Amino acid sequence: MDWGEIYDHLTTDPNNDDAWSALLARARGWARTRLATTDSWVIDEVAGDACSAAILKLSLARSRDSFATFVYGYFQNACRAYLRYRDDQTRRTSLDELEVPAPSSYDPDEGHLSAIKRCLDTLPPRERQAVVMRYFDEASPSEIGAVLGVNDNYARRIVFNGLQRVRACVVGGVRSRTATAP
Repeated sequence: MDWGEIYDHLTTDPNNDDAWSALLARARGWARTRLATTDSWVIDEVAGDACSAAILKLSLARSRDSFATFVYGYFQNACRAYLRYRDDQTRRTSLDELEVPAPSSYDPDEGHLSAIKRCLDTLPPRERQAVVMRYFDEASPSEIGAVLGVNDNYARRIVFNGLQRVRACVVGGVRSRTATAP
C-alpha cells in the first residue's frame, strides 16, 4: 500500500487495520534506520507514538501527496522525545554511585490523592476510562483498545494524552496552592 492509499483509507476510517499496519511498518523502517543501536521495543514505541500522533492530527494533513512528509514530522518529534528521555536517564545521579530503587509501596498524602482524583474527574470520559484502566486496573493497550473500540496504538495515545492532562493539572494545582501559602 503506498502513502496515498494509506492516507485515503485512514481519512475514511482511522481504525482501518490494513492502513494502520502499513503506516506502522513504514514508521518502523524509519525508526530502525534512525535508532539502529537501540532495543526493538524502543523502535516499536517510537513508531507507534509517531503514527498515533499523526492520526490524531490527521485533519491537519494537507493531501495524500504530502502525507509521508506529514507523518515523518511526527516521527521526528517522537525520536526527539525518546532521545531527550534517554539523555535524561543517563544524566541521573545516584547516591554513592548506587542506584536507589523506587519505594516498594507508594503512600501519598491525602492532599495528593484528592488532587489526583480531582484531576481525573476533569478528563473527558474516554481518557479517564483509559487512564483508570491502565494505571488502576493494569490493563494492557490491547485490552483498553478492545473496550474503547480502537486499535492498540490509538489506545496508547489516549492513555498518554490523559496522563499528560492529569500531570499538568496536579502540577498546576500544587503550584497554585504553594503560591497562595504565606
